[in-house]
Amino acid sequence: MQHGMIERNFIKKKVSYYAGVYEGNELVGTLAYTLQPVKDSHFLHHEMNILEWVWTKPSTFIDMCTWIHSQQFQVDRVYVRTHDESLIHQFEDPRNDSNRLILSVYHKIGTVGTGIMYRISSIRSFVQQTNFHSLDRPESSVTITIFVQDSFIQEQNGSYHLTFSEDSWSIEKSPISRDEVDLRFRFQI
Repeated sequence: MQHGMIERNFIKKKVSYYAGVYEGNELVGTLAYTLQPVKDSHFLHHEMNILEWVWTKPSTFIDMCTWIHSQQFQVDRVYVRTHDESLIHQFEDPRNDSNRLILSVYHKIGTVGTGIMYRISSIRSFVQQTNFHSLDRPESSVTITIFVQDSFIQEQNGSYHLTFSEDSWSIEKSPISRDEVDLRFRFQI
């Protein structure tokens, strides 16, 4: 199933369970979720944290909601990470149990956050300091040629050889043209 996003490795590492809806041999909806025990309760009492929820048509969404609802005897609360604000209209009562009112009698229904976009101010320092520790290591030496186009820090523009050798990454500027590189990055302000 494709939904226009890049592969989300952090979900694969955190997920405990997957649920899906098939029509024939075609996967038309999927959930990636974890179950966490409810504090000070019995071992069958959980909270469901939905990390990813993808569906291809309204009937699939309804099927998945029905399945989630069927979990009510072992799931106390369902948390959904989403950017879709319209999801709250699917629930009979979307309030949480905090009993906190927002001025002039509005009920709290969710928590919203905003992401921080980080900027690499020095490609060379970034490679030296991180050494890409969170990534799997290649089995042998490898060189990748990249092209960077940065509208804010223009001295970073150009081609680079990114090399892995002896359990370490290094980077050097390269005279290779933009058309000859393996990857292109564009940073804009």
